[in-house]
Amino acid sequence: MYVYTNRCAIPEYTPCLAIRCLIYAGGRLTGGVWTILPRRGVYVQCGDGKMAEHSGAAKAWGGRFAESPDARLEAFNASVGFDVRMIREDIRGSIAHVRMLGRQNIVPVDEADSIEGALWQVMGEVEAGEFSLTIADEDVHTGVERRLRELVGGIAGKLHTGRSRNDQVATDFRFWTKRMLLEIAAGLVRFGEALLTVARENADVIMPGYTHLQRAQPILLAHHMHAYG
Repeated sequence: MYVYTNRCAIPEYTPCLAIRCLIYAGGRLTGGVWTILPRRGVYVQCGDGKMAEHSGAAKAWGGRFAESPDARLEAFNASVGFDVRMIREDIRGSIAHVRMLGRQNIVPVDEADSIEGALWQVMGEVEAGEFSLTIADEDVHTGVERRLRELVGGIAGKLHTGRSRNDQVATDFRFWTKRMLLEIAAGLVRFGEALLTVARENADVIMPGYTHLQRAQPILLAHHMHAYG
């Protein structure tokens, strides 16, 4: 059985949590592809397309398992619908880390340069809207590493030298939070300026004031706008 949501066929057994996660991320379903934050240029595949293609890909925790995980587990366990928002921070954090590894001769300089170049290529794919994540990737970190391994092969594994996944996640969250705070602050400034513009353009407009949802004394619209600006 399949549930059709905006033309995307979702297996009926897919946990509701996984779907809610994707919806909460602010995307939309179109032709079997879940577009997450279009202005971010990243896509998450769902349904029976790319998800099935990548199902059973190597997991960071699955080295001792002989078979790939069930698709229902992958759908339930995936966090790509949330952490895709941090993809730029994830890539930039990895670039900074691999530069350190090369400069300290922990990883051969030529290999560090190759990894950094591939990470910049992934960033370019993100900016161009050509990078995609699948539910099988589980999270944005694994998805970036999958693409990195496709580009440079086994040396991609050296990126985690001296850095745990917890280190990586904490760094991503820190820098994503900083970026979001700056964006929110800028948005609030623009909102305040818009209210002031309305006030200036309607300086003589009179409107009823309200108290407890009841009309009270007459006030100026500009005065009302200033209350929120």
